[in-house]
Amino acid sequence: MLPNLLESIGELNPQLMRELKSCLKLRNVLIAVVVSLAVQFWQFESIYSKLSFKICKANSHYYKEYQCLKDAAGNWSIEWSALWEELFMSLCGISILILLVGGTFLLIRDFCQEERRGTLNFIRLSPHSEKSIILGKMLGVPVLLYLLVIVAVPLHLWAGLAAAIPLGKILLVYTIIVASCILFYSAALLCSLIVCRCSGLMSWLGWLMPWLGSGAVLALSFVVLYPPWLFIDYPLAWLTLFHPFDPIFYLLQYNGHEYYFPNSFQGPFWSPELGWNWYYLPVGASGLTFTGFVLLNYGLWSYWIGQGIKRCFRNSKATILSKRQSYLLMVGLELLILGLFVRDVQRYTSNFYPESDPIEQLYSASEQLFLASNWASEQLFYLAFLNAVLVFGLIAILSPSRQVLQDWGRYRREKFSDFRDFSKNTLVQDLIWGNKSPAVVAIAINIAIATIPLVIWSLFGPFNDQQKTQAFVNIALFFSLMMIYGTIAQLMLMMKTKKRVLLAIGTVVAAVFSTHVMLAMLGLKSDNHYILGLFGLFSTFPWANIENAAMKTLFLAFLGLWTFLALLNLQLIRQLRHVGESTSKCSQ
Repeated sequence: MLPNLLESIGELNPQLMRELKSCLKLRNVLIAVVVSLAVQFWQFESIYSKLSFKICKANSHYYKEYQCLKDAAGNWSIEWSALWEELFMSLCGISILILLVGGTFLLIRDFCQEERRGTLNFIRLSPHSEKSIILGKMLGVPVLLYLLVIVAVPLHLWAGLAAAIPLGKILLVYTIIVASCILFYSAALLCSLIVCRCSGLMSWLGWLMPWLGSGAVLALSFVVLYPPWLFIDYPLAWLTLFHPFDPIFYLLQYNGHEYYFPNSFQGPFWSPELGWNWYYLPVGASGLTFTGFVLLNYGLWSYWIGQGIKRCFRNSKATILSKRQSYLLMVGLELLILGLFVRDVQRYTSNFYPESDPIEQLYSASEQLFLASNWASEQLFYLAFLNAVLVFGLIAILSPSRQVLQDWGRYRREKFSDFRDFSKNTLVQDLIWGNKSPAVVAIAINIAIATIPLVIWSLFGPFNDQQKTQAFVNIALFFSLMMIYGTIAQLMLMMKTKKRVLLAIGTVVAAVFSTHVMLAMLGLKSDNHYILGLFGLFSTFPWANIENAAMKTLFLAFLGLWTFLALLNLQLIRQLRHVGESTSKCSQ
């Protein structure tokens, strides 16, 4: 029966059949089933052993042993639904860790092994579509992990129903887990493709990549479970939605046993009164709408990662996304992120001080306005931070390789050798839309898109005129610095060395942190001296330096930034011309 099933699968997806044949050995299947049953027994036994003091009816929130209640016969009054709920949550957490951490490790290791053996090129040459091949990898490589989790589904489902968790919520939990696996596995495959096509990175990180990828997922899991902060700021909590722990906890936290959830979910931003809002829409008001929002987030990222895999799988020289796709991606992400920041100010500035608190009653109108402006300033910084991360990612995604720029420079030189034909050519359109042209103009457009929410927030936030001026100056500095980093990355990628990718990453990181390192080495604060204040304005987030900066300092800062940016672009143009001339002479 199994050979016939594999043959049927092979007709639909040959790559999946190839992976299943290599994984589904009788010995491996038996080990997976035994391990799954052993983990289930261990979890049930460990929870059952705590019946006498952990899971009992009590007259207090803390559920300590001396506070537990007894019946008339002197036996512990057991709350069985709490036992089943703890078993449900523990199996859920273990399954998520197995699928995400183990699946990421297996997929990256498999891709790196295919690259070292040379079989990845044969897979690329197959007539099957990229979607079919990638789907076969995602379904076939971690198939033993799927089997291990599927064996635990009956007990997990029984525990959820016994804990009075509605079947609909349980199905929503399974949906979130499946969607998160698609996102993490797609990201793992894309990272593997990027490393495999860079010889310098492959030689340096080849054997270490599976451990780095799975270690990053494991670290993210522990940060989400045990965050180092007490309260999670609402907009930044969007980042926690990328891991299924947070959505599942939020979905189930008010099932009646809140004491089983981490401390991070007992703060004011996770209360039923606030919930999740997106452009004032109460997406967290019900489990169905909240799951829809989570799936929208997963689907958006999975789609764009899939587009990157599709572009890079057969063409190792192509950028991860086209310039047109990068504009659409940036607009979509800005709309998504800005919706989380748009909300009522008073609900969040006064939430830390209840009405019964005498401190709240002492606040005057001016003090409340001051609190609101401080809150808005913090949100502006968080919004700029998220946008900076997105821009750095797009710099890496859009910057073409040296060979691509060589071909583009030769093409431009041969087609438009006469300067009089410049007005007739499509240089501007090529720089904006062409996938082989330098990415500086596309990076500038994406940075401009990223600054639109910052401008909107600065205009309509609870700021006075002076604070708005400071915000706009910060936005201008943010734009200038991001442009400099993008141009530096493109220049580094034009170098002849094989490790130009590592040099580009190292140079940009050094440029970002050079100001802070310089000030730390001098042991001085950025506002203690005129020159140091000028240096502080060149940092990536110069918010702290604008308030005390003089107009002359700001003028010199902008003059220095734009002069440096102009010199970098002149050097880039010079290198492109030189490369175009060299390749043209070689072809002749």
